[in-house]
Amino acid sequence: MLNYFPKYFTSKAIYLYLAALFVVSVLFFNQAMSLIWWILGIGAVFGFFHYSNLLTRKWSEYPEKIFTKKIFQIALIVRIAWVIISYFLYLIMTGEPFEFSPGDSLFYDEMGRYGAGLMAHGKFPAFTSMSKYAGTLALSDYGYPLYLSVIYFLTDNSILIVRLVKAVLSALTCVFVYRLAKRNFGEETGRIAAVLCMLMPNFIYYTGIHLKETEMVFLVLAFLERTDYAMRSSKLTIKNLILPILLAASLFFLRTVLGATALFAFATALMLSTKRTVKKENRLVLISPGFCWLWFIFRWTAGY
Repeated sequence: MLNYFPKYFTSKAIYLYLAALFVVSVLFFNQAMSLIWWILGIGAVFGFFHYSNLLTRKWSEYPEKIFTKKIFQIALIVRIAWVIISYFLYLIMTGEPFEFSPGDSLFYDEMGRYGAGLMAHGKFPAFTSMSKYAGTLALSDYGYPLYLSVIYFLTDNSILIVRLVKAVLSALTCVFVYRLAKRNFGEETGRIAAVLCMLMPNFIYYTGIHLKETEMVFLVLAFLERTDYAMRSSKLTIKNLILPILLAASLFFLRTVLGATALFAFATALMLSTKRTVKKENRLVLISPGFCWLWFIFRWTAGY
């Protein structure tokens, strides 16, 4: 089995992208992108495919600790660089540090500032107060404004620090991908998956805007990695049980369908896993209190 992403595929993908970009630009010349988006698009595609081949080869023989450290460090550096570049790029091109036609980003920013203002006056930004201020707010949209409120309160409404936190969470996501893929598919697959996650343009892009996708992906991968670890553990501990449940519960406050999907994915994995993967006693301990608690959270949030 190959322990790297072959250059044959990466080079072909780059050439195909350039050809498609040229053809589309010729056919729709009046709607062609400006030069800056050409540069960013080509840079993202070239960087992803070129370095996915280079780094999977170069890092394939590194010891596990060094590889994990490399994945986190490089992912963090790339994301921090994009956060800073995009912050000033948007500031120059739109007059504010938000993407073009921000919409939801401005809503979350406003809600975060309101929540931070409540905290500054000694009041907790509860769901009822945040919902009243917004006019209407689903419980599944409450978690992210609350999260922003805390960061804004601690950093004096710093948009840049919010996005730097996103860079850290996205870098940690790459580590979760490595651990999860390694445990289920082997070391080689885990390393390739981690490098691809580290270089994925979409994951990098979302650290530079004020939407909640970075946090949702982080929590989903953290939940998957921790539940997989708990199911495979030789001995269950309170920490192994509580952390996955808290992670799954938190998803209901970001997007209901994610929490529900996490709940049923967890239950399905327990039912379909072999005895060699999940011990009988672990299966019983995990499925009884864990499933009941997650079901309670699901029913509670569904009522809002």
